[in-house]
Amino acid sequence: MDESTFLQLFQQEGGEDGIPDSFLFAAAHAADHQALIGLLNSLAADGLLELTSRASTFLELTEEGKKVLADGSPEAKVFAAISPTGEGTTQEALLKALGKDCVKIGMGPLMKAKAVRKEGDKLVRAVPEFQDGTQAVLRQVTGQEGKEGQAQGLSEEVVKTLRKRQLVTQVTRKSFSVHPWRPRPGRLFPSLVESPCSVPPDPAGHGLHGDADEQVGRVFLLELRRPLPAPVPPGAGRS
Repeated sequence: MDESTFLQLFQQEGGEDGIPDSFLFAAAHAADHQALIGLLNSLAADGLLELTSRASTFLELTEEGKKVLADGSPEAKVFAAISPTGEGTTQEALLKALGKDCVKIGMGPLMKAKAVRKEGDKLVRAVPEFQDGTQAVLRQVTGQEGKEGQAQGLSEEVVKTLRKRQLVTQVTRKSFSVHPWRPRPGRLFPSLVESPCSVPPDPAGHGLHGDADEQVGRVFLLELRRPLPAPVPPGAGRS
């Protein structure tokens, strides 16, 4: 995104409040955020707009978290592998079917939720169904991923558990809120104006409209003006 394009969008979308988050603005316009930051810093250095630093903290799924979201949690897999008939399933059979890591991780949440119980060398279902709460929470995280206030609705205990299981990671994203230029003494006023310009004829002998004459185009230019003095109320200054 070049300077002229940004300033046009800023005038159209920013309004009096400006742009609340440069990252979301870049995403909405398929622009590279880091490149936009460089442009914003340049414009701010020239006094054409004002920036306020901001930081948004949110949760993001790890690779393991993405696997659980797609395939289900270890506890859900272990529960599904236990015979629903009441006879139960041996731990040896579970290890063979799911692997040591899956069974080891899945057993804890199931026992804590009292969804299964041990009977000798077997695990038996203690409830007819098991809802995969871990997958549901990760789905909630995905729905808000990258947005400020990500962890809203999740208790500290839930977030702590997800991080302990390395299913999510906390990310801090730095960006800017962009404000319109505010008049100050001695500062020039930036204005985006449309200006005519001469366009040379096509080297092949074809102008913009099929002739060889020089054409007139239009470009957007930044014009710096001094702010108009504030109007003096009628009767002001009279004794």
